[in-house]
Amino acid sequence: MSPLTSTDADSRADHAAAEGLEANVLGPGIAQFFVVPWEIIRNTAGEPISVTCKYFDYKGEPVGAQPMTCPHAFFLLTQGGPPSLPRPTEPVDVALFSATARTLSSSCLLNSSFNAAPLPDGSLAVTVPVAPETTRGVILVFRYPAIGPVQGLVASSDPEIKNTSGTSEQPA
Repeated sequence: MSPLTSTDADSRADHAAAEGLEANVLGPGIAQFFVVPWEIIRNTAGEPISVTCKYFDYKGEPVGAQPMTCPHAFFLLTQGGPPSLPRPTEPVDVALFSATARTLSSSCLLNSSFNAAPLPDGSLAVTVPVAPETTRGVILVFRYPAIGPVQGLVASSDPEIKNTSGTSEQPA
């Protein structure tokens, strides 16, 4: 069984599992996804109104955001990632600040607000819990600029995360 799959990378993840490749060094039950801010969308006055992001699994493979799936209870959404990940041609000057999540497929009593925290490598991440067989909509909130006095907060589009444990979506 693959420890992490996505709708765009199922076959690659299954192949990695079959080859016995180490999937996730974070520990059992935690799936890491990398978030790369790609573009700031601005209103007619030039003020940022949203951030478009690209998402990658722990191996650096691109994944779709509707939904990102895995059979784990926690999603670690980390800004940045390895240097090998694609980057926008124009740097996006934002830093992950927080996230808000809402369970979409059922009601449960999970927290809905999460502050970003630094990881040992200095990158910023939020950890969002997902109950088995549920999907959560997540809005990532970034501060801008990334360093210096905060001029404002800007949100991402709404990626979804889904815990596939106990479902037929779980890879064989």
